[in-house]
Amino acid sequence: MQPDPGADEPRPSGRPGPSTTVPWFRPIEPTDIDVCIDIFDAAQQELAGRLSQPWSPADRPIMGRLLAHLIEGNRACAWIAEAGDGAPASRGPLAFAVAIRRGSLWFLSFLFVRPEAQAAGLGRRLLLRCLAEGQKAIDRPIPTDAEVFLATCVDALQPVSTGLYAGYGIVPRTPLLTMVGRPVAGSLPQLPSSVTATPFEEVGGAEAGHDVLVRAIERLDRQLVGYERPTDHRFWRRDGRIGVLYRGPKAEGLAYGYVARSGRLGPICVRDTALAPAVLGDLFGRVEPAGAYQVVVPGAAERALVSLLHAGLRFEGSPALYCASRSATDFERYLPAGFALL
Repeated sequence: MQPDPGADEPRPSGRPGPSTTVPWFRPIEPTDIDVCIDIFDAAQQELAGRLSQPWSPADRPIMGRLLAHLIEGNRACAWIAEAGDGAPASRGPLAFAVAIRRGSLWFLSFLFVRPEAQAAGLGRRLLLRCLAEGQKAIDRPIPTDAEVFLATCVDALQPVSTGLYAGYGIVPRTPLLTMVGRPVAGSLPQLPSSVTATPFEEVGGAEAGHDVLVRAIERLDRQLVGYERPTDHRFWRRDGRIGVLYRGPKAEGLAYGYVARSGRLGPICVRDTALAPAVLGDLFGRVEPAGAYQVVVPGAAERALVSLLHAGLRFEGSPALYCASRSATDFERYLPAGFALL
C-alpha cells in the first residue's frame, strides 16, 4: 500500500510472530523509539513485498512524536522484545507493542514483529504482557474486566493478527477506510447559519473560555467516543493540529474537529450525522496542504463517506478493521484521528 504524502500516522499491521533465540522483554524507553520505527518499517516492507504492494517508510518525526506520546507514563503497557538474555552484547530488537488506557478503553496501538522473528508466538506474548499491564504471568489468557473494553485496529490484509485478537474477544466490528484527494469546489455544503465555527484558541476568553471548550469536548467524547481523553487533545494541539468547535444558537456544543497542516483530518465528532458533510467542508477550507487531504472514515459513517465520494475523494489502500470486545464508540458520528490513536 502507498501512504499518502500528507499522512501523519502509520497504518496498522503487526503480523504476530520464527526466532531462534529466547526473547528478553523490557519496557520501552524513549531512547528506543528509533528502533521501534525500524521494526515497524521492516514488518511493513515485508508485508508489502509479500503482497506485491508498494511501500513507503514511515515518516520518522511524525511517528516518533506519536510513540513518545503513547509511551509517556505508560511503560507497563509498552514493551520491546530483544534476542538473548538481556546482556548488551547479545541484544537484538525483535518486536514491540504499545497499549494505552483511556477511561474504560484498553487499546492496542502497535504490535509489530520483525519478519525473521514472526510465527513463533512472540506477538501473542507481547499482547499478553500488555493485557497484564506488566504482570509476570503471561502464559494464560487474561480475563477482561467487565468495566473495561479491549480494542485495536488491524489491517484487513492480516488474517493471522485478526484471528489472534479475536481469540481474546477483540473481534472485528467495523471497517475504517482511508480516503484521500482534494474536494471539488462547492461539492460540500456550507455550515447552517445557526451553527458557528470557532477555533479552539478563540472560544470565550482566557480561563473561562478554556473551561467552556473543555466541557464541550468532554461531553461529546463521553457521548460519542465512550471515554474522555484530555491528554490526547493536548497532544493533537501541541502537535500543530487546528481544532474547531461547532456550536448551535444556544452555544451548545454540536461538534468538534481537527485538521493538520499536512491535510490530515480527524478526529471529528458530530452530534447529528446531518452536520458531518458541512463540518468536513469547513475543515478542508482551513488549510491548503501541498498534497492531498486524508481522512479516516468508518464504514458506519454513511453521511460522511458518501459526501466525500461525491466530492471527489477516493479510497486508498486496504481497509483497517476496528476490533473490540464490545461496541462503545459511535462510529456513525465519529471519525477517528487514525489507527494507533483513535
